[in-house]
Amino acid sequence: MTLREVIVKFLEGKDGGVATLKQIYQGIDESGYVSNSDTVHDSARAVIYRNDKTFKRVCKGVYMLKGEKATSLIIEGDGRKMEEIEDNSIDLIITDHPWEDKKHKSGNQKNFADYECFKYEMSDFEAKSKKLKEGAFLVEFVPVTSESNYRYKHSLYEMAEKNGLRFYTSCIWRNAPEGTINTGRTTKGVQEILIFSKGKPRKLSRPGIAGYMTREILNYEIEMLLKAKDKHHQAEKPVALYEYFIRNMTEEHDICLDQFGGSCNMAVAATNLGRFSIVYELAKEFVEKAAERYDFIKLYDAYKEEKRVTKMTNVIDFFTLDSDGQYSLAI
Repeated sequence: MTLREVIVKFLEGKDGGVATLKQIYQGIDESGYVSNSDTVHDSARAVIYRNDKTFKRVCKGVYMLKGEKATSLIIEGDGRKMEEIEDNSIDLIITDHPWEDKKHKSGNQKNFADYECFKYEMSDFEAKSKKLKEGAFLVEFVPVTSESNYRYKHSLYEMAEKNGLRFYTSCIWRNAPEGTINTGRTTKGVQEILIFSKGKPRKLSRPGIAGYMTREILNYEIEMLLKAKDKHHQAEKPVALYEYFIRNMTEEHDICLDQFGGSCNMAVAATNLGRFSIVYELAKEFVEKAAERYDFIKLYDAYKEEKRVTKMTNVIDFFTLDSDGQYSLAI
């Protein structure tokens, strides 16, 4: 039996033909396959790459955006649970959760999406902390403080702190010219950005530069306008805005995560900068729109509708760490 036949037989025995390279290697070892080469795992990887039509299988609801240096996975699923992600594996979480504020949503923010808006709970910050590496950053987009949300916003700081996430700083994103949006008390067109780190933040600034940890000191106000005609999601953020934070808070080949993808622009930004990323989006319509807009590759074969992405072991297994400390796509 050839090595290719061994791999095919192993995959045929897996639910949906889904397996990571680590599982395939183990299956080869347990199959009794005899090879004269000491690098049978390297040979197996080469076989898989040469036969991508046979082996390029992940599962239903997973899309891939591939760049020159990195790859992003888009998962149609629940980003609050993150059951597919290994602990201590993510270098940056940058996200904007469907904010529940009934008074605020009563105006032009109603009918936000088919899925329900919600308020973060302690379990949300516990999950974020578990997935982040020590010293990694968490970036949360939130509305500016108002009468209806200030108590909830205060609770975010408390829940983060209780889960080992230190408050680092905050800044403002201006998405409309001053004075064009009237909320009744002040003119807005801005959104606040809260930044935390898991424990002491890792230092990314140049050697000898004290006082901040990001690659460059962050601007308090970031003006990047997004025209209504260019929006594909009601809470969309420009690709350039994601790039700003990714560039300042990660290194090339790091892994970024967006729990509530929306437009999936974070995946595009990460791929543009040579970072790997994982983006969750619960609403199928937004995943499909993003897949069409950015020409994502669907990484699944015929698969039963009820079998979701949670059938995967760990999505992080699809990113492998080489001897130089850089991640690459394993499938």
